[in-house]
Amino acid sequence: MGNILLGDCGIDNSSNFNDVEAKIILRVDDAPIVDTLGALVSRFMCGDQVMITSIQKLPAFECMNWRYRTDLSGAWPQDTRFTCPRHCLLVHVISRDRRETQCVLTLGCQKDDTTTATAQAHMDDAVAATAYAAGFNKQMIQGLGNIVDIGSPGESAPSLKVCAPVTCQVLQSSSPEILPRGMTCTMAPYPHQEVQKFVFLGGEDFLEVPQTYFHYAAFASGGNEFVCDIQGAEDENGEIHILDPVVLRTEKTKVEQYITKQWATQAGKTILQQPANCPVVGPSEERFDALHPRCGQLCQSFDPMRKGAKGKKALCGITCLH
Repeated sequence: MGNILLGDCGIDNSSNFNDVEAKIILRVDDAPIVDTLGALVSRFMCGDQVMITSIQKLPAFECMNWRYRTDLSGAWPQDTRFTCPRHCLLVHVISRDRRETQCVLTLGCQKDDTTTATAQAHMDDAVAATAYAAGFNKQMIQGLGNIVDIGSPGESAPSLKVCAPVTCQVLQSSSPEILPRGMTCTMAPYPHQEVQKFVFLGGEDFLEVPQTYFHYAAFASGGNEFVCDIQGAEDENGEIHILDPVVLRTEKTKVEQYITKQWATQAGKTILQQPANCPVVGPSEERFDALHPRCGQLCQSFDPMRKGAKGKKALCGITCLH
């Protein structure tokens, strides 16, 4: 469809997309993720103008909005990443070099949720998750040979990649009721038509690679960051593609507030007092155990002391929280 449209309109690399009777034209304003070791990238670059030729709303994508459910609000920090629902649409996008890429487009359900700041919060999480994915993939390559009964000669190491989003602004739209001109949205390559929850609230079907990635990110951050709502699909080669992850971080700003409001001096030292009725919505040992009920053999490549659900935790990064 896309190639026919471009051919009929005489588009080449030097043509202006304003000459095309396109459905929707987007300008890429931010494309920070280029690390192909940790990400599946679209190759869209800042300043590129791309054309959406089709839009689909798939029932299989509805689970991407579960994190915004009001009955789960107590489980998450109360910021826009968890309080502002978004539409998740499957789109086909044509770039200037005539490449067609299947992507997931995300945009706020309310007009005031489509700001650059809201998109940037999701982008920051994707950047952090990609860095952990790159480290995870390196660890799997290096550590696979040391794990008994995992892999065989010539077999590739387990791999997980973040579908790297870009931030876009709508320049032209023939569907203003969906994407009005000036709207900010994010778009990530996604070669699948379904989304599976791998790590969400706990209780999901145990799939070792995304579970090990969750453990790795917690371990690598010293327990200060958890990559959560790990969702996506597995490709035909066994590689996991994850979409729209969120990162839970130790809330330093709240700690600073508590220091100024609730502190006592003992023997010349400032003692931080944990306030009552303060729900733990960030990284915690309880959340770690709920989301990662047991370790598989892959976890042993970087955290050999934590074995199984009841094993030792001395080397697991989560202990740094205490």
